[in-house]
Amino acid sequence: MDESRVRNNRAYYEVLAPEYDNAVRNRYLVNEEVSLRLARQSSLESIQSVLDLGSGTGATLETVLKYTRPTSVVAVDFSGRMLELLKNKISIPGLRTVQNDIDTYLANDSTRFDLITAIGGLELVPDPLKLMATINRHMADDGLFIFTYEPQLVGMRDQSEASTTYTRELEGKTLEFSVFRANPKHVQQTLEAQKLEIVSNELVPAYPRGGSVVQYGLLVVRKPSVL
Repeated sequence: MDESRVRNNRAYYEVLAPEYDNAVRNRYLVNEEVSLRLARQSSLESIQSVLDLGSGTGATLETVLKYTRPTSVVAVDFSGRMLELLKNKISIPGLRTVQNDIDTYLANDSTRFDLITAIGGLELVPDPLKLMATINRHMADDGLFIFTYEPQLVGMRDQSEASTTYTRELEGKTLEFSVFRANPKHVQQTLEAQKLEIVSNELVPAYPRGGSVVQYGLLVVRKPSVL
């Protein structure tokens, strides 16, 4: 079941890619919140490597590059068309794009990064908590992990459900995409179990959906240096 939902999500974003920027411009609010939290960090000048999970067309990466000058950047997304648009917007030395699912990429790569971002991506992963439980091994000492997740599913009365599926007409096709939620208490427990320091943990407005405004949990997490 989850595999078919992931396939549907991938197909949906492949079709959405050409109009994605226009669709989210002036609607996608969360990157302003990410910018505010990046500006509060005191060690940004030391960031040399960045991993952006669920990069899409590069909106989060553009925000990150306002504050950092990394020599190595990896952008991961399951949509090849999204990544082509990203490369048309962002041209910097050391940029590498990877077309892959987030969880598959992390399971097969052991590189450590000074900064990992996952804005608007983990809610498309069937088990976001499982992914969070492995993020420690991808973080450099004193590294940062900035990410969002959906604590509630818009339009669902029963919030005990782990996911919901939406439909949308695009290019004359009826396409489905699924969103997976994570319980805030479980998110905190998962990160604390890895001895990660939660720098900030807040609910922020993300974007309108179905007459409501989606709320994201937005966290900044630091991996303490090993003394």
